[in-house]
Amino acid sequence: MSKMTNKNLIYKPNNRVVSSINEHRFEKIFECGLKKEDFYNLPIANEQHDTTNITTIYFGAKSKQWEDTLSLSALSAFRAGIRVRYYGEKAKDELFIIDDNEKCVLEFKTHKNDSRSNSKTRIGNDSNLTFGEITEYLSSITLNKVGKQHKRFEKLTPILRSLVDDFDITEITAIGAANYERLHYIFASFRATIDFNIKYFVSCKKNTDIIMVQQNTGDKTIVEIKSTCADENETVPIGQEFINRLGCEVRQTTRTKAKALKETLELYQPIFIEPELYEKSSYDWEITEREIKLDADKNPKDFISQCMESIKQNGLVAGKPRPNVNYQYIYNVGESGIVYMAKDLKGTKAVIKYKTHISHDRNTGALVRYEYVEPFSKETLDKATTFVGGNIDCDIQKSPFFCRDRLLCNIIFPHTRNVFEIYADHSYFINTGKKNDFFQVEIEYAGIVADQKTNIKPSKQFIAKINKDFAVLAKIIPEQFSNHGCKLHNSIRRKYDWVNKEFFLEKDNK
Repeated sequence: MSKMTNKNLIYKPNNRVVSSINEHRFEKIFECGLKKEDFYNLPIANEQHDTTNITTIYFGAKSKQWEDTLSLSALSAFRAGIRVRYYGEKAKDELFIIDDNEKCVLEFKTHKNDSRSNSKTRIGNDSNLTFGEITEYLSSITLNKVGKQHKRFEKLTPILRSLVDDFDITEITAIGAANYERLHYIFASFRATIDFNIKYFVSCKKNTDIIMVQQNTGDKTIVEIKSTCADENETVPIGQEFINRLGCEVRQTTRTKAKALKETLELYQPIFIEPELYEKSSYDWEITEREIKLDADKNPKDFISQCMESIKQNGLVAGKPRPNVNYQYIYNVGESGIVYMAKDLKGTKAVIKYKTHISHDRNTGALVRYEYVEPFSKETLDKATTFVGGNIDCDIQKSPFFCRDRLLCNIIFPHTRNVFEIYADHSYFINTGKKNDFFQVEIEYAGIVADQKTNIKPSKQFIAKINKDFAVLAKIIPEQFSNHGCKLHNSIRRKYDWVNKEFFLEKDNK
């Protein structure tokens, strides 16, 4: 079994030495009830120290050996953790999305016995490392596809590959975070840190966005004494003198922030829920679609990134715009046609979509429709044709292929935790000569971030909260796009209306 050796503090899976560490230190952890406001009345507060807010992201792993996702620190045979740190000037809000482009530091930390002695490997002290680069690297480790572009991680690669092999790990993913204000003192033979206002977050994933939701607040201040001194006995008395100067009762503990987060994870597990989706099977579902359509005077894809950054100033949480491209054509049958949609022109993961109208709120522009999505086949097409009032024995006009090229971004209201998707659409016909393109922005309700144990039902009160958030976005989204140079106006125009004007009606008039 894999183990951490006492002598060298290096990971030796199956007795193979794979890497050494670059920092070996003794560490003692204490808890106390010292409040930040009381601390600044003490003489020690006037001594030279650094102050910063730190957000630490902790990682866990999925494996063939266990269910769910386990904290890497919880693997008793490995006793190590992967974490990412951000150093900033601002405390985190109750809900935030990890920014792939934000600069950070990667830490690989090992510990043994009672955590009094540990080691740490750090990558990214040059502040040129981003979270997106780290997650890409960790993904390549699980796929055993580390390339030359990951050379800066070469100290960790043998260790992590051994970890993946020994524990049959299939994915390494962020599981939670801690955010706190840290005071950092440096002395001749040791360092001391005091962490105030510790908040714990649990992760939830929506598409490519990793959402961190605050679930707990640490009721204790954490003090840590750290030293690289070879003799632990030389460090302890000096560290104790620092502790005594805090003027409060302290208790030594082995409960790290990672352990506190693990306890939080056992109590709370937020997930993204689509309460109005009835999923029958893969690519086969029915959903109540709530959306606002806004026609654009130019390609809105060119403006969505700037707009989402500006929207954050309104207290909303915005994720990273992500591409979504597929290929469609429309059968000219029924009120809004039947849409064929696939990932490519070869018909990969082809489905058909058709909709029925429910309501239209003229104040906000919100449309409510019922949408059916089923895998494409002659049988499902005949079923859909009959449903929308068509005759399966008659020839039905079919439009040429068009590409729906869009960027979409998640927006979350922190207090209601309602999630909306903002779509910046550019659709254009393929190989049909000169036709007008279709530019539109859609604001669509996607779901809600809720605890896994919560039973969400679309009650009147639930819908009222969605409509209230819709009203906010109906005002903010057009304003932001306009500020950045793209005019939007309310619309009920569907892609079927665009296709009908550009192709079906034109063909009938010839």
